[in-house]
Amino acid sequence: MPAIDHIVLVAESLEQGAEFVTQQLRVTPVYAWRNEVFGTHSLALRLGPAAFLEVIAIDEHAPPPARPRWYQLDDTEMQRTLMRRPRLFGWVVRVEDIDAAIRSAQFGVGEAVAFAQGGLAWRQSVPRDGALVLFGAGPSLIEREGGGHPAQWLPDQGCALDRLTVSDEAPARMRALLASVGAETLVAFQQGNRGESRFEVTITTPHGGGLLL
Repeated sequence: MPAIDHIVLVAESLEQGAEFVTQQLRVTPVYAWRNEVFGTHSLALRLGPAAFLEVIAIDEHAPPPARPRWYQLDDTEMQRTLMRRPRLFGWVVRVEDIDAAIRSAQFGVGEAVAFAQGGLAWRQSVPRDGALVLFGAGPSLIEREGGGHPAQWLPDQGCALDRLTVSDEAPARMRALLASVGAETLVAFQQGNRGESRFEVTITTPHGGGLLL
């Protein structure tokens, strides 16, 4: 069955992202990994045995990638947006067969890109131009090989994913789109403003609940 694998918070820098998460949740993500394919690096916060929050920023010390960075990080307008504060711009659904899920998707999730790091191997869907999926409200897809998951070695800080809510001007349309990849039961839907597609996440922490937008 599809499941939420991780949530993506995009930041101008890891320092900015860590400060934002700490302010919102009163817990601090840990340095996790570099991604050589996209020239980014990440922090991570465990949200359960098979889920985590990932903070992604451009790695200024990495060579330029051979393709556009994911989450529109190369886009000038995105960089201006992130100067103000980090933003939630992605959530990732774990599936058993990513090729079949990509074929079933009724929206552009991109192509499956292979990754390997720290003894883990996976494929994740990424639009070729680095665009956001459904303007940031839609999920990417991931297939993990061998059953391993990063959350298994992240420190347990007592946090858990409580709720993911997708807002759209046409919630029924969004539900149908997500149903094409089996993700409609993973989220709550609500009416959004005209032209709006976004999502928000509620996370349970040892200090209570925290909300990320």
